[in-house]
Parts: sequence; C-alpha cells; structure tokens
Amino acid sequence: MFLIRRDDLLELESRRRVFEYVQKFPGLHLREIARGTELHPNHVKYHLQYLQKHDLVSSRKEDGYWRFFPREEGSVGLRETVGADKKKILALLRQPVPLHTVLVLLERERASQGELAQAVGVAQATLHYHLGKMERNALVASWKDGRERYYKIADERLVAELLLRFRPPDALVQGFLDAWETLQIDLERREYPDQPAENVPISDDTAHAGASTRTKWQAEGDG
Repeated sequence: MFLIRRDDLLELESRRRVFEYVQKFPGLHLREIARGTELHPNHVKYHLQYLQKHDLVSSRKEDGYWRFFPREEGSVGLRETVGADKKKILALLRQPVPLHTVLVLLERERASQGELAQAVGVAQATLHYHLGKMERNALVASWKDGRERYYKIADERLVAELLLRFRPPDALVQGFLDAWETLQIDLERREYPDQPAENVPISDDTAHAGASTRTKWQAEGDG
C-alpha cells in the first residue's frame, strides 16, 4: 500500500527529483537541495512542504538551518532512514569545514588545531568554532599534550559508516575530490570490531516530526 501511495505522491517529476536527492544526500538544507536538483529554491520549498506533509521526509534544525531527511517503510510503519542519534553527526558532515576536517583526521588519525587549520585551509578562529561544534556533538574528541591540543575522530566506525552509506555531494568535496576518492577506497577496506546490530526505532523527533517541525521551518523561511 505504501509503495503505491508513494508512487502517487511522487508522480510529478520535479517532486520526485527532490525526494530522490534527499534520499541520496540526507542532511542537506533547502538551498543545497535546490542547487543539486537545479530547481528554483521556491519550487524546492513547495515540494519539501508537500513531502513532509505526507511524511516522506522529515526536517531537523541544526546550527540555524533546517536539514532534510528521507523516511521509508519499515516493518512497523514509516521510520527514519537515518536514526535520530546519527542525524546530528550527518548534519555536520554536510558542512565543508567539518567534513574536510574529518577527512584529514581519518587519514592522519590525530592532528593539532594548527595542523588541521593548515590542512583544511581556514583561519584558526574559524576552525576553532567548528571544532567546538564537532566536539559538543561527539564527532571529535580532544586532549592536551603540552601546549598543543590534539583532535581525533570520536567514533571512527560510525563516521566511516555514514560517509560510505551517505556519500557527500561532489560540491562538498570540491577542491579535494581526489583525496576523498582515495580515502573512500581506504575506508571500504578498513575492518572494525563487530558490534551488536542497531535497531532504529521511530524516535520522538520522527513520530511527530510532521506536525512539530513542518510549521516551524516553513514559517522561518529557507534556512
């Protein structure tokens, strides 16, 4: 029943294009989706409103932007494709500075703030701001060694899983696409200790995402 209903809801080609882009690249905000689908932001906003009204996508506000995630049919009804605990990590990985920082740390395992600023190509103040967000959301961990503060990925297995399952759009890795492609191959070859399978229940920000977030982001505009 859901597949038939979904096909009916996605009958319009432009709406289907928006939904498929959200499926492929969950965690992007409205204007990024508009650029990726080559549709006008107002048209994308209309389609996202429609898709969220019919529970095919959900939204979550991160750092001032509403980011969109697909929903899918599970064994007990509609569920989030991306678990609530992973959305905050994926939202950070959809931002250029955090993403590039993570790619550097995956390659080097650890680095100081100065080394990261040089590798990423941003001012230390800019990087410090992003590293603060990343540490608060458990994407990176840090420690002091003498006068230097060093950083590493807090959960490399989780980050590798998200990057491989939800590859970043080429626009996000522009300028270091070759490095990303090489690292992607390396991540696919890495082995991590087995962990118990994770169940992804419908969380409180998914079951009621429609009514609570739909009104908010539509009222606030494109962010």
